[in-house]
Amino acid sequence: MILTSKERYEWACRYYAAWLGIPPEEFSHARGVKLYANPARAQKISVIAKPLPFYAIRMEDALLMACVPQWESRLRAQVAGRDIPGAMEALETLFGDQLRKGLSHWLGQLNEAIDTTEAAALTQEDFPAYLEFMQAAHDRQEEEFLRRGLPEYFRGLAEQRKCFGVWRDGKLASVADGPEQPYLPEVITDPGIVTLPEYRGRGYASAVCAALLRRQLDAGMVPIWSCAADNAASVALARKLGFQPFCRRYNVRGEVDSFDITKP
Repeated sequence: MILTSKERYEWACRYYAAWLGIPPEEFSHARGVKLYANPARAQKISVIAKPLPFYAIRMEDALLMACVPQWESRLRAQVAGRDIPGAMEALETLFGDQLRKGLSHWLGQLNEAIDTTEAAALTQEDFPAYLEFMQAAHDRQEEEFLRRGLPEYFRGLAEQRKCFGVWRDGKLASVADGPEQPYLPEVITDPGIVTLPEYRGRGYASAVCAALLRRQLDAGMVPIWSCAADNAASVALARKLGFQPFCRRYNVRGEVDSFDITKP
């Protein structure tokens, strides 16, 4: 069953509440600057194989932050009494270049005007072409992809029809997939998209993404779109597909002991 736009927005709120470790109701109604101690922030996140000891969501009128318990007192002292811009300035000072910045979007209405006739779901038989595509896209050797479990990863995508591609000149030119997410994986999907440099600017990325999104919407999934804050091309593609801004994201990655923020 395809969910309504309102339902997709509510699921996006639940998803980011799960990242923070707070109830969805708290996420939806919080205002101002809030800090939550969350022991789960010390655990590795499957999709990046590293912990995120600090994670924050900035909405229009709220800055919601979660951190490992041992950082709570220092962070609370840094942001106490500050408004959202002031708290952000404190975070920039505390973490410096280690503070990663991203954008998230939610899908209001898929742009049905996008032509998806050239996009096709990839099958198990397409793995050799997929492997060749990944090597070309990331400039890595076959052995590295095999060592990282790419065959198993692709098998799961193909079985669930979560990988679409556009073929050109006998090879894959653009591929979009929907890997499993660390929270609410039965509902939330965050598409990934790669187009080889020589095929960019031809509309292939929007075609494969729209085909994938249609499949996921039909399956009752809730697509979100995440990208780095400075990735203008990704933001433009998201807006073309029908995504709308949801929040700004901030995090630091790495083992807790690799950071020294507990000292004054």
